[in-house]
Amino acid sequence: MTEERSGHGPPHGAALAVEKIRLQSGGLTVLDKVGFQVQPEEVRSVIGPNGAGKSSLVNVICGLCRPQSGHVIIDGQRLRHVRPRVLLLDEPMAGMARTEKAAMAQQTERTRAHLRLAIVLVEHDICVVMRLSDRIAVLDHGVLIADGTPAEVRHDPEVIRACLGAEAA
Repeated sequence: MTEERSGHGPPHGAALAVEKIRLQSGGLTVLDKVGFQVQPEEVRSVIGPNGAGKSSLVNVICGLCRPQSGHVIIDGQRLRHVRPRVLLLDEPMAGMARTEKAAMAQQTERTRAHLRLAIVLVEHDICVVMRLSDRIAVLDHGVLIADGTPAEVRHDPEVIRACLGAEAA
């Protein structure tokens, strides 16, 4: 159940495009103009401190929450319900032991390769994120503060401040 975009294909060939999503709840801005793209067969992680808006973003992407503005585009079509070319994983490794996380990471890689899926991963284990991700979007208080490769994001002072605290920056 999607709605065609006005004559445009997927943005730059993206499997998923999140465009200027603004979500408010109870008078609070949960997401503020958040946008990024996920290329076909890419693992795009979304990280940030607790309360950053990561799970709210997943809820918007899968249609559980309707944003006040912005769009979710899958394969060039405005989203009404998720299509199977994008797999959303919201903290799939929470509570797992290290060996279980390693097995889950391997299964995620096999699933991506076998089914040729784009994957959006929300995960707190930064080692898993760095290992699996092609690109990482970083949220803080509902705002996208960084977007890049694991190497780029790892050394970004804003990311260090938001995720590790001011003392670490």
